[in-house]
Amino acid sequence: MPLNATEPFVSIPAEGVEIYTAPIATDGSRGSRREAEKAATARLVTTQFGPGATVAHSPDGAPRLILPDTATTAPEISISHSLHTVALAVGRAGRPIGVDIELPRQQLVRVGLLIVGEQRDISLWQIYNLIVKQPMRPKVLLT
Repeated sequence: MPLNATEPFVSIPAEGVEIYTAPIATDGSRGSRREAEKAATARLVTTQFGPGATVAHSPDGAPRLILPDTATTAPEISISHSLHTVALAVGRAGRPIGVDIELPRQQLVRVGLLIVGEQRDISLWQIYNLIVKQPMRPKVLLT
């Protein structure tokens, strides 16, 4: 399926959420990759909200949309990057949302097993969520 920043990749009308995706073009170097992620994100934001719309970050690191028209209440946004794709989730103002793109990696399984032991009934998503997405939350591990 081709990625198209002008139409939602996923739309959940009842929840007021749309997710847009765009490719990340990079030469493979670390610096180039970060710049390519920023450029792809900026393209998505500009395409959806017009020139002058930018992304800033709250003190907790969450992205927030800054619109040039200060009279307009900005919707909630969330941004995620994978190896080749950036995703921009757009939701209703005042209702925080989150989006994540993650390719399965053996590294996540290895690190997760160090934390949870040899428990084999834990999913890759549970490991990733425990380690990466909620690192500051207290964890209770049952073995």
